[in-house]
Amino acid sequence: MFSLVFLLSVPKAEVSIVSLPLVPKPVFSSELQDKQVKEGDNLTLDVRMPAECKAEVTWFKDDHALKEDHHITIISAGEMHAVNIFNVTVKDEAVYRCVATNGAGSVSTDCEVLVEGTRKLFLTSFFFGNQISCFRKFT
Repeated sequence: MFSLVFLLSVPKAEVSIVSLPLVPKPVFSSELQDKQVKEGDNLTLDVRMPAECKAEVTWFKDDHALKEDHHITIISAGEMHAVNIFNVTVKDEAVYRCVATNGAGSVSTDCEVLVEGTRKLFLTSFFFGNQISCFRKFT
């Protein structure tokens, strides 16, 4: 085994050695996948990232940061990072993004969530002489 030793002689000067931890750039070992869920179901979006990345994870819905409430919980436990959405509604249909950032860089993954819901049907009828025209609009 070899050792390398440096001797530094600098008159009237202080020498400081700074040791910076080497943190790898964040990388997902499991990325987000598109999901299709039914209205009223619960939904989990999750990613995995090696713990040694020590990254800060932020979640977004249509480019707006997600915040926890009675409907949404955000979990980070070891390598697993997840968002749970309870009692999904059509308002939860969106593009979700997970961004992991540390001193070495950042990485993101996204997915589209589609919600199969009960959508209201509006029928509008117009009378033109003896004809009836119906137009359907889904909301």
